[in-house]
Amino acid sequence: MNVLQSADRGWVKLALASCVFWNAALQIGRAESRMATSEEKIPILTEISAASRRNYEALQTWSGGYSYHVSDKIAAQAFGNFAKFVGIKVPQGDAVSEPVWQIRSGKIDFQRTMADNRLFLEILDDGPLKFVGEVTSASYDPVGGSVPAIRNERALVSDEGIVGYMPKLLYRVKSGPGVPGGYTTAASTMPRRKLKGPIWAHDTNPWTGQYFDPANLYGDDRFVWELLDGYVSNLRGKFGADHASAIDAAIRLEVQDTPEGGTQYVLTTVPPMMHKRRVFASRAAGNLLEVIEYSRDPDAAGNAPIGKQMEFEYWRVNDVVVPERVRCRSYTGDQQELVKDAEYRLKSVEVNGQKVSSTWTDDVLDIPSDAWQLVRRGKRQELVPPESAEKTDGKFAWLVALNISFGMILYGSLRRRERMKSMTQAG
Repeated sequence: MNVLQSADRGWVKLALASCVFWNAALQIGRAESRMATSEEKIPILTEISAASRRNYEALQTWSGGYSYHVSDKIAAQAFGNFAKFVGIKVPQGDAVSEPVWQIRSGKIDFQRTMADNRLFLEILDDGPLKFVGEVTSASYDPVGGSVPAIRNERALVSDEGIVGYMPKLLYRVKSGPGVPGGYTTAASTMPRRKLKGPIWAHDTNPWTGQYFDPANLYGDDRFVWELLDGYVSNLRGKFGADHASAIDAAIRLEVQDTPEGGTQYVLTTVPPMMHKRRVFASRAAGNLLEVIEYSRDPDAAGNAPIGKQMEFEYWRVNDVVVPERVRCRSYTGDQQELVKDAEYRLKSVEVNGQKVSSTWTDDVLDIPSDAWQLVRRGKRQELVPPESAEKTDGKFAWLVALNISFGMILYGSLRRRERMKSMTQAG
């Protein structure tokens, strides 16, 4: 496995920072900038789409590692109730008087085969979840011997389902006929539903899902070419001439020639489409540099608060551009209060150089033969003894709830609303 600092690989880092940097560079270099005409939108969007798709399809095998750092803000009252339930000490007494940040970090090693869309993951937190007061920076620690979970999981992801195993996570089970009580490890099995449309599967969405797929760092909620091809279909009149005219008026496309000789494209969509600003770059193989999603429609002056902001940087490896750093920040309210800050950074990478098995089975997870099975039944998960269909009433310790991430649950409704908006977005 190669490390990014290794010079002998001849990697060339793409200096793709936020649009603030690029706008400054453009002003200094006096680069040309112009708005695309209605006639130019389709060929330009098609060109960006094709470049992004060519780059992605050049990936055959992909392995490496990403670090992650995720902070979720929990409202004071919600955290107070949660602290009482799971046994977390509250420094001020019984009440929590400030919002609390839940912080988790760690590393994900992965191996991915692109042809059959299979992914092997090893996920390891740096340490237990941390809870820190936003105002006082006070540390909220567990009491009574409880220890927040350190996620240590191996997982195999395919189109059919996800099999995960946490070797250090124990489940308590009650004794029953032929079943001894006590503690056991368990492998989880989660079937995957077929999706209607291009939106990424929720379970492997890097910002809201339980698992991580590095391929889903190529975009904000879908691949670039799927997004832009949808826009092109609308502009070509797939849903009628009136609809095409409305979409044309809602898409504003600015073409900027950078001093370095490349081109970047600023694509802004306004109502009736979602109010978003996306920046693509030719030096990033048509991929994104920045995404700004506004939380509401613009006012009379054209202003609107930011609801989500994403930044992208890339590395070029074996003539393929891969995400090197992706950061996503979520805000709420007109004052743009930060409620989530998540970042992935590439630590090692191998592209099309390592033979990665395309015939993986559950054996790669090293699951002991005596491990139980954690099976999803509808909205519930049940523990099933090895090679047995008998159900037990095994129960999760509070650390399991923490492991799934309390912050994700708190903001689940917000993210679902964003997801529904994306699904109804034109294209």
